[in-house]
Amino acid sequence: MSSVDELQDRVSESLEAGYRRVKLKICPGWDLVPVAAVRDRFGENLMLQVDANSAYQRATSITSRVSTRSACYSSSNPSRMTT
Repeated sequence: MSSVDELQDRVSESLEAGYRRVKLKICPGWDLVPVAAVRDRFGENLMLQVDANSAYQRATSITSRVSTRSACYSSSNPSRMTT
């Protein structure tokens, strides 16, 4: 996924297809901004999961990172899960 706009479009497509939960893959540099953008666009009622696949260590936790756009997002789809 190369941009936040593309990510939001994929999330929108997933929700329109009937998925009720969305899982985003994140990593250092592709974390705070995309997650906040999805939450802002789709609201607090969206069941949103975030998976870093052990990309962070305690010393580089998400709270201490400055987020920039990166190519590390798993772009096959935002992993969609139904409940």
